[in-house]
This record gives sequence, structure tokens and C-alpha cells, in this order.
Amino acid sequence: MKRPAQKWFVLGTTSLGAFIGAFMFTSVNVALPSLVRSLETEFNVVQWVVLAFLLATGTLLPIVGRLADMLGKKKLYLLGFGIFTVGTLLCALAPNVYYLIGFRAVQGMGSAFLTALGLAIVTDVFPAEERGRAIGISGALLSTGIVIGPTIGGLLIDALSWRWIFYLAVPLGLLGATFAQRYIAEYEPQGSQRFDVPGAALLFLSLLTLMLGLTVGQDRGFTDPIILSLYGACAVFTIVFLWLELRVDDPVLDLRLFKSSQLSIGLATGFITFVAISGTIFLMPFYLSDVLGYSPRNVGLLMSVIPIFLVITAPIAGSFADKHGERPVTVVGLLFLTLGYFTISTISTETTALGYIVRFLPVGLGMGIFQTPNNSAIMGAVSSKRSGVAGGLLALTRTVGQSTGIAVLGTLWAARVLARGGVSETTSASGEVQVGALHDMFLLIQVMIIGSLALALWDMYARRHETKAKAAPAD
Repeated sequence: MKRPAQKWFVLGTTSLGAFIGAFMFTSVNVALPSLVRSLETEFNVVQWVVLAFLLATGTLLPIVGRLADMLGKKKLYLLGFGIFTVGTLLCALAPNVYYLIGFRAVQGMGSAFLTALGLAIVTDVFPAEERGRAIGISGALLSTGIVIGPTIGGLLIDALSWRWIFYLAVPLGLLGATFAQRYIAEYEPQGSQRFDVPGAALLFLSLLTLMLGLTVGQDRGFTDPIILSLYGACAVFTIVFLWLELRVDDPVLDLRLFKSSQLSIGLATGFITFVAISGTIFLMPFYLSDVLGYSPRNVGLLMSVIPIFLVITAPIAGSFADKHGERPVTVVGLLFLTLGYFTISTISTETTALGYIVRFLPVGLGMGIFQTPNNSAIMGAVSSKRSGVAGGLLALTRTVGQSTGIAVLGTLWAARVLARGGVSETTSASGEVQVGALHDMFLLIQVMIIGSLALALWDMYARRHETKAKAAPAD
């Protein structure tokens, strides 16, 4: 059993892992133009520097969670820091873009371990009455990495080179591994369990074909035969995977976990909010730059509104969830998100910087209020023996939600621009046409968020009814 003070060192260790992953992802995005020039390549090649990381992380998340529940979280968390740090150093030393893409995949594999297991370790260490606060602090530090990643990345590129983004992360990875070795307790799973190799392979192939379809489809078009074939393969792999998992003793993903509405609704609403926020964040730089004419520096400052308010509200929302329950707080967060997406649907070609901030403030507040208690509810829905799988599923909904939001909402916006403007290229459309297409996208998002709110309200009502029924005296 850990000493009371030591659990905060555990939280600091896992928060550092979350921070490093978020910082690395956002700072590398800033480096893409520099990579095109310094490595003498093209954008359609250099974009795989991002996609390789995303694919490696997303496809391994649920598998890592299952392995951790079998073999022990500390062992695999340390392994994750090791793989991530080695991959980061190799990225810094990459001689050309193709090596860099390969090393980014290695880095993404390490990130899968850190992302899947961080919240699981926190859940094991903190009691239920403190879990929300702890997860809120971890989420705040992750959001801090998102906020400062582009700024520090830009400074390093201007002063030194893109390689120093990776060099900077190496000592952080070593520090995280040192803390993990010292403060995270050994965990020995009970009983003998087999690893479901066929199930893991089918799950990997399902996620790989899905994420390849989402990412590559943005360039080739979602009606391209290759992309349709990827989706078809994903459907086949998924059906066979589900059939198999219902028939093995130790499945890589125990489908009985989804009988818990707390888990299922938490994952569903979390996925929807990540689709919405990722599509929004992806398109706003085009609006701020092409329509309103802001410089890259000012675009970055305005884009930090959402993560800054998320940093502020996440720990507070976690504390409220510990006292009043997770679901009522998630409902409040979804109400703020609903309000926020209604306000940002009023943006125009004449919106001021202050007007932009005021409109996006409820979205940042809503994400911060919703995300922490929702994560806590998901992790609290399973026993410690399954917390690794739950952490992997939680991270997977975030990763796939981000990919889906960028792919689907980005494509919808482009299609609406072309339809409204009667042009062949989105870049040639007027500001009014581009804003009109954004309004169409926000209308879809409003429907999605309202649907999530309805699910959360239904779950809250069902839980209260169940609690009253249990408290009622027997006849």
C-alpha cells in the first residue's frame, strides 16, 4: 500500500507522461513546414510524420491495456517510457524524412503505453472520493502540453532547428522513467490468464484499416475504391473479432464490460465530444487566417482559448464530481458545450478577436467541466483488474474521435464550400461562402452534442431511479 503522500508523486509521474505526449504531438505539427524545407520533401510525404505517430498509437491502445492487466502496469509503463524516449532520440537524429516517419511510429508505440496506462495507474492509487480531482489535474497538465507545444516548438525552430523539439523531450522521458521506477508500485495480477493473440490481431487490423481510411481518405477522397475497400475490410475484421471475443475464455476485450451504462455512455459521449472539438480546432485556423486575416502568431493565441479554459476548469470539475457524482457534472459540461456551439455558429466575416474569445469561452469551459468527470466515471466503472483495458478504451475513443472529427467534419466543410460557392477549390471561395459552410458544420455538431446530452440525462435519471429502488424498504 502506498503512503498517502506518495500517491501524488504517482500522479505527477503519469501527468508528466500525458504532458510529454501532448507537447510532442502539437509541437511537431508546427514543425511540418520546416521539415518540408530542411528534408527536401513534399507535404504529402511529410504529413506521414504525424500520421505514423497517430496510427501506431491508436492501433495499440486497447491491446496495451489488456497486456497491462495481465502482466502488470508498472512493467509496461516503464517499457512505454523506454520505447518513447528511444524513438524520440532516433527522430532527432533521423537523416531523412523516411527514417523520421519510421521513428515516429516507434515513438507512437511508446505513447500508446503511456496514454493507455496513465489514468489506469491513477485510478488504482487514488480512492474513489479523490479520483475526479486527480484525473482533473492530469487532464490539466495534458492540456498545458497542448497549449505550450506550438509556442515552444516555434521558438525552438526559429532559434535552433526542428530536431531540438525531439532533443528537448528526451530528458523529460528519462525523468518520467526514473519517477515511474521509484514511485509506481509493482502490480502482480491474480490468477493465470492467456493472451488472446487472434483477438488482438483482429482488433489491430480493424483499427488499422479504420484509421488508414480516415486519414488517407482526406487526400484520396472517401469514395475512392481503395478507401472503400479499407472500410469494407474494417467491417469484416470487426465482425469476426466480435464473434471470436464472445467465444474465448480470456478475450483481449471483454465485451461484458459494455453492459455497464456508466462505461458505455461515457465512451460514447466522450467520442462525440472529441469528434466535435477536433473538427472545430482543425478548421478554425483557416477561418482566422483566410477569412479574418490574422497572422500565424495571433491565430495561435486565439486558438489557445479552449485549452486554457480547459486547464482552469478540469481540476475544479473533478473535485465537484468527487462530492456530487460524475454524471451531474458531465451534464453541466454538455450544457455549456451546447451553448458554446450555438454561440460560435454566429461567427461572421467581421467577427473581432474579442468576439471570437467570447464565443469560444463556453466551449473551453464545457470541455473542461465534461471531460474530467466523464473520464472518472469510465475508469470507476470497472474493477482494478480491468482498469488497463478501460484506460485503453478511453484513450482509443479520444484518438479515433480526433481522427474522425478532422476527416469527416473537414470533408463536410469542404463539400459545403464547393456546393455553396460553385467553385472547384475551397481556397478560391469567398469569406462569406467559407463561413456559411462553417455554419452548416456547426449545425451538425449541435445535433451531436444535444444527442450526447440526452444520453447523459437518461443515464443520470436511470441511476437515480436505481438508487431509490435499492434504498426502498423490501415488502
